Order: sequence, then structure tokens, then C-alpha cells
Amino acid sequence: MITELILCASLTAVDGDTVKCDGQNMRLLGKVSR
Repeated sequence: MITELILCASLTAVDGDTVKCDGQNMRLLGKVSR
């Protein structure tokens, strides 16, 4: 599960704030990266 979050975080850097990971939109990662 942690590994998936890391991958999502990497995608967040590319997409911006919202990332579609596992069919779910994750926006909380955007706050963490900033």
C-alpha cells in the first residue's frame, strides 16, 4: 500500500494536484508535496 502511495505521489508531480490512482482521485498528495 505504501508503495502505491509513492507511485501516486510521483504521478502527482506530473499531473499537479489531482491524480487518478487505482481508479480514485487523490488530491491530498498535492498538499503533502508542497
